Amino acid sequence: METILLQISRQITSWDGAWTMAGVICCFFVGWLIWFYFQSGRLFRDIKRAVLRLRRVEKDQFIGSFEAFDQDIARNRSLAHLWSEFRETLIFPRNADDRQKIRNTQPPSFFFTHEHVLYRDLNMRLYDAVPNYLTGLGILGTFIGLVCGIYLASGGLVSEDVNDVTQALRDLLGGAALAFITSIAGLSLSILFSWLRNHPSVLGGSMRRVG
Repeated sequence: METILLQISRQITSWDGAWTMAGVICCFFVGWLIWFYFQSGRLFRDIKRAVLRLRRVEKDQFIGSFEAFDQDIARNRSLAHLWSEFRETLIFPRNADDRQKIRNTQPPSFFFTHEHVLYRDLNMRLYDAVPNYLTGLGILGTFIGLVCGIYLASGGLVSEDVNDVTQALRDLLGGAALAFITSIAGLSLSILFSWLRNHPSVLGGSMRRVG
């Protein structure tokens, strides 16, 4: 059993082991990022389609185009529910030939917010926590590297043989290398994921166009 633990510890604290651990963290990062873009793709396409449809309607002609716009956005899977709630706040002209504008008792921004749109279709709580997961993986690799390095070096550091002491120091440095590499990978990818998730072209830009 002890021989197996020594082999595993040496493999983990080697340069190949350190880069393998960093690669595992990168795989988690790429997987979460791809899944985020996959899930958000349909939502943003629906938002873009609704915005383009609304921009084609002139403000002074909106009342005449309302029925067609209402039917179109009712088929929009991501915005249909919010639109139905906003539609209940609208005040329509009494007569069909009345030139009075359609008025609303609540502003659109009250319904079409980040929380209402994004958190309804996306598991944003998960994506908010992903940077913490990446950081946690980096810290986990740090402790694994330190524990393995100390475990391998503990016997050699008290030896009177210079070769054993030298090997023990190498093992200790190998564990430190794993610790630093995984920490750098976890923290760097955590920052990158947060930046990509919050970049204006991803979420902010789409939501500003809705507003």
